[in-house]
Amino acid sequence: MGWEFSCEDYDIAFCCIRSGEGLPNEIEKFDAHKRMIIGFLTVDEPGKYILRFDNAYSWARSKTVHYRVFVDAEEVPQEGADNADNDD
Repeated sequence: MGWEFSCEDYDIAFCCIRSGEGLPNEIEKFDAHKRMIIGFLTVDEPGKYILRFDNAYSWARSKTVHYRVFVDAEEVPQEGADNADNDD
């Protein structure tokens, strides 16, 4: 599965988890207002996967997020794209 997202004006925190595994200790922030963030996950087991956008660190500032999710492997953008898992 794959995803791409951007945010108007400000950064946003994001993670992808499998239901039942709990949230990671630290959710990574992305400068999605500067560029489109593209990521993917190889799904080895069927289940419910959660894409979570988190604005808790900046609750006084609302954000608008634009996103697309790809379930079919042939649709996942990969070539020449920044991978969200490798973002600094």
